[in-house]
Amino acid sequence: MRRFRSGGLGWVAVLSILSIGGCGGHPPAGQSPFIARIILNPGGNSSIQVGSFIGFSASATNSAGNNVGATFTYTSSDTSILNIASNGAACAGRWDAAFTSCTPGGIGAVQVTASAGGVSSPPSFVFVHPQVDNITYAMLREGGTLYLGGDIGTAGGQPCSRIAALDADTGAALPLSFTSGPNTTVYSLAKQGNTIYAGGSFLSAGGQARGYIAAWDTLSGNLLPFNPGFDGTVRHLNIDLQGLYAGGDFNNVAGQNRPGFVRMSPSGVLDSLNLQMSAGVYDFNRQGNRILLGGSFGTVANQSHYYFAAVDDNTLFPLDYADERLLLARGQAEACSFLVIVLMKSGATAPEASDAFRECAHRT
Repeated sequence: MRRFRSGGLGWVAVLSILSIGGCGGHPPAGQSPFIARIILNPGGNSSIQVGSFIGFSASATNSAGNNVGATFTYTSSDTSILNIASNGAACAGRWDAAFTSCTPGGIGAVQVTASAGGVSSPPSFVFVHPQVDNITYAMLREGGTLYLGGDIGTAGGQPCSRIAALDADTGAALPLSFTSGPNTTVYSLAKQGNTIYAGGSFLSAGGQARGYIAAWDTLSGNLLPFNPGFDGTVRHLNIDLQGLYAGGDFNNVAGQNRPGFVRMSPSGVLDSLNLQMSAGVYDFNRQGNRILLGGSFGTVANQSHYYFAAVDDNTLFPLDYADERLLLARGQAEACSFLVIVLMKSGATAPEASDAFRECAHRT
């Protein structure tokens, strides 16, 4: 059992102050008091250890994009895994009656939303994982198995080498052992059939050369021959019927110039996709025949696309998203591009994501 010492009443006070929409709590003349959109923070994906805490907050805007005062209700899709107090303080387990101590509960993935005035935020996803000895960057659940990647050396009480396989319900280490894991950090995982892929900053796995990406048999835990030869960090992986996608800070793959983003067969053979990213790709997602990219790049296929781009998967050519050019500061641009990726992963349509990017651009 762990004690929460951030002060529950203090959170309520802060949120109460933030919810005041003007003098006396009334909106300025001409400003609509009706909520059109709610943004939950943190958004996207979060990973926390069972029995620990995470704090949520939310903000509301009207149809003009102006802030609107609101009292939010926070909802967890599975309260046996994540329990949320009225002030947004969440326990990876069960709160006591006073919301001061957290008893560890189940593990797994939970959706969190904030709602007010009949409007709900896009969900944030919280992955509650068993106790591990170091930072976890990647989590992948398939059926009853939870795969972890990061800088971990032990998980579920068993030694591992930056990749682990746990029982998704109990958190116990499975007999499968990845002792031939990478020599440094794993940032992303992807799985197809009995093969799991890991991307990161490593140069070897199990004592064998593996440049920034490697693959293992999930039945035996053995390292596979897969070794396409990246020359820089792989930050994100995904696999579907079209192939295995990788984004990161690399320039060349298998001796061919493929900066930032690449697609290959599950065995590591490159296809013709070559977007010539000017800098790294940190996250991406597919929607229909479009691939959405977020990162630190400024051009895609020699066209100006600042930090966010959409690529037609049929023509392999970037689409025109003029809203990108609204941003001047790199940090602001990256933040907004990641917002778009998160929304798309949550099921938003391309026009909705474009609107969100434009609002983010104007507000940052």
